[in-house]
Amino acid sequence: MKHVLLIGKFNEFLRMLNKELSYYFSMQLCSDNLELLEGMLKMGKPDIILISASELEESHQELFRFLDTKYSHISVFCIGNKEELEFVNDFPASGRVRKIMRPVLIKDIAAAINGSLDIETPSNVPEHRKAEERKAEKKTILLVDDTAVQLRAMENILKPDYNIKMATSGMAALEIVKKCTLDLILLDYDMPDCDGKETFERIRKEENGKTVPVVFVTGVNEKERIMAVLKLKPEGYLVKPVKRDALLDIVRQTLENCS
Repeated sequence: MKHVLLIGKFNEFLRMLNKELSYYFSMQLCSDNLELLEGMLKMGKPDIILISASELEESHQELFRFLDTKYSHISVFCIGNKEELEFVNDFPASGRVRKIMRPVLIKDIAAAINGSLDIETPSNVPEHRKAEERKAEKKTILLVDDTAVQLRAMENILKPDYNIKMATSGMAALEIVKKCTLDLILLDYDMPDCDGKETFERIRKEENGKTVPVVFVTGVNEKERIMAVLKLKPEGYLVKPVKRDALLDIVRQTLENCS
């Protein structure tokens, strides 16, 4: 197996990445401390260096500069979401670093690394990893409703076919939008504090929320309320109580129309 040195903050993402890639490579973890990295590289040279962009700061420019000047013969990859990689792009010494944008399947990370080494990625992925990858390929839907019973009801209907995230307020929904890539949002119109209209408008101001389709869910079957919802130009709306078939149909149709 090829040797991959994985560098980054010791957080949950780094531990997960190390565990999953250990099927494909001989993995070695190193913190983002430059002195520790220098010592580890003196003990042995990896075939590939993989840096997690999670929680990187301006001070980490020195780490990239060190690798660029002392170990330019070793291919360096950096993995992170869009914002994290844009931050890394501003580092003067990041030019030769190959970027891998999250979300991404583990097998695709392995393929990118192996491709730089001109070797093939094994296709016999264990069954547990196949199940995880099938889950990753599912569309992700955010359910937003201040009523826990309503959230659970919709979750139970949708979770066999979709990855589900839930929020009980507009503000909580905005935090999820900032951090996650979503395929659809089902948004309650009648919520206290930050209602559906305000939440929708704020979602559209977020980079991750500019184009994600939104379907409103309203508990009032009145012409005036429905017209108010439609003026916001969502992809659709549902009237509570939500029926199973109606929910599945509008989710499927919206995802097909917006794909």
